[in-house]
Amino acid sequence: MKELLEKNIFNHINLTAKEYFNARSYFKSKKLKKLEILHCTNVVCDNIYFVESGIIRYYQMEDAEEVTGGFFFECDWYTDLGSFFSNSHTIQTAQALEDSSLLFISKQDLDKLYNEFPKTERFGRIIA
Repeated sequence: MKELLEKNIFNHINLTAKEYFNARSYFKSKKLKKLEILHCTNVVCDNIYFVESGIIRYYQMEDAEEVTGGFFFECDWYTDLGSFFSNSHTIQTAQALEDSSLLFISKQDLDKLYNEFPKTERFGRIIA
């Protein structure tokens, strides 16, 4: 599975093997069961997630109904950009539609990564 992240990054920027290994160390793993909530509304979404396997959907509640805003599949990146960048509460709920495996990096660690390897900032702009 780790090869998916490596391939995704190397499709956009060039890193040495050492740079990639060090960058990869900032990511943590998360597993979700089918229908498990990744995050719910009214929290700050301060992580960016890479979907290694599974499907993530985000939705908002409108008139007591779930309105799906999007789906994220293997090799996709997910975050609530508004919440992530402004440190504000999200209006989205993100949920696994099947057993899912994710890698994630926190905003704090992403800032450290950008400082340590400035060329990763270009990758961040591309995926945003």
